[in-house]
Amino acid sequence: MKNLLRENGQSLDEIVFQNRNKNYGAYALRREEGSMLGKAMFFGISIFVVLGITPLIIAGMDTTVANTPEGSGPLWVPVPEVVVPEKVIPAAAKPVETSVQTYNTSVVVPKREAVESPAAEIDRTQAVPGLQDTPGNPPVTQYSPPAVVPGNSVVPAQTAPPVADPNAIPVRVDVMADFQGGIQAFRKKVIQNFNGDAYVGSGEKISAVVTFVVEKDGTISAVKASGKDPEFNREAEKAVVSAKGKWKPAVLDGQKVRSHFRIPITMQFE
Repeated sequence: MKNLLRENGQSLDEIVFQNRNKNYGAYALRREEGSMLGKAMFFGISIFVVLGITPLIIAGMDTTVANTPEGSGPLWVPVPEVVVPEKVIPAAAKPVETSVQTYNTSVVVPKREAVESPAAEIDRTQAVPGLQDTPGNPPVTQYSPPAVVPGNSVVPAQTAPPVADPNAIPVRVDVMADFQGGIQAFRKKVIQNFNGDAYVGSGEKISAVVTFVVEKDGTISAVKASGKDPEFNREAEKAVVSAKGKWKPAVLDGQKVRSHFRIPITMQFE
């Protein structure tokens, strides 16, 4: 049948795809199936050959481990023993023996037919009470005469002790200054006198530290506020100055003295 078709000049593919679209793809696949099958068979056989030969090649490789010559291993170096020197304890200094002369202060009981021996004369201003003299060298008293400067000597004038400044502010006091009624009462007066109309509705929280001097008579002076907002500082100073009331001054050595005082002020505006 195939020979018959060849003789007619038409193959089976030509007959099947007669009057059809040969550009669709199936016609080209049928025409190239022979070469595609040949290539696939060639690659398949090549893969099987490689898989079969690989173990033989690995087995034939030289896997002999080289012999390691002796003496090529790690070298151990002996560490010399460290000898810790013994701590030498210094010998205690031997006190120098000083010759001390003594005189006998015991009461002598009279004995029958006792032989009176003359007592040795001892300078009691240079001896201490005792029964036996202590051997050694007598103490040496060193005397250095005052140096005399020739010429007219000038005697320095006697200076009077410095008089303490009554207006000085000491760093340390025995009793700190306090507001009559307590510091909380003073804070309440400051808050009542503070004018915060410029900050109403801002929602800010502003702080400042006010320092001042409490005088001996209970008044305050040198009021100074330090903070980030200058306007808030001025209002804080006005509030502290306008707070009515007396202060108990600080006390040092029983005397009223001037003293520094500081109070922090923080306000939260709604």
